[in-house]
Amino acid sequence: MVPFVSDPVLFPGSTDLWTTTEKFLSLGCGDEEEHATLLCCWLLSYGIPCCLVLGSALPEGARAAYVLVNLSDGIYLVNPCDGSVYSSTDAMCPLTSVGTIVAPRNVYGNIQTNAHPSQLQFDLTKSSDWKPLFDKEMDDFQSIQSSSIPYPQVSEDALIELRSSIEREIKLRFDEARQFGIPQWNLMASRLLREILQDEQRSPDDRLTRLRESYAVKGQKCQAA
Repeated sequence: MVPFVSDPVLFPGSTDLWTTTEKFLSLGCGDEEEHATLLCCWLLSYGIPCCLVLGSALPEGARAAYVLVNLSDGIYLVNPCDGSVYSSTDAMCPLTSVGTIVAPRNVYGNIQTNAHPSQLQFDLTKSSDWKPLFDKEMDDFQSIQSSSIPYPQVSEDALIELRSSIEREIKLRFDEARQFGIPQWNLMASRLLREILQDEQRSPDDRLTRLRESYAVKGQKCQAA
């Protein structure tokens, strides 16, 4: 994830600034709007219908920015800062109010009585629910975003340092969680699993079979918030 830094820290003495996705990645940090804009642009590049949602949330406060994704099985709200996904009907969604939706061809203000997403209708064509900024959709909008983003080559030393710091943090969290039984880390299994992750071309079956011959391997998907 790109580190989070608010605008007053990044640009002291300035007003709230929205940087382009390219500038956001070159700076290597940004706030809610930059994270949400980057995610929205990325989803749109894959043809996934989505919009930028501005409102209030916990713990972000009055300048929260989420991404609304319209899929075949429902409408979802994504917090781009931590990756959490909520159904638009989820009463426990921490996005407490929706004020504005920025769509690719127009901007809409919420004029419904309610503000929490679980109590809203997200049909932007209904003028009784959403007030458009422009009278008609602007098909000739010119985006300030780059059509493609250059990704600079990262040095091998930087990757090794990042990997080591992540591994240290993970081990530390496990050690803290198991105060009465510090885990004994299996270096051989760790090295083998790392090789499998790095080598996407080869099938992992043979190497996993060797590992299972000596150990009972159990896995669980984890999501870091």
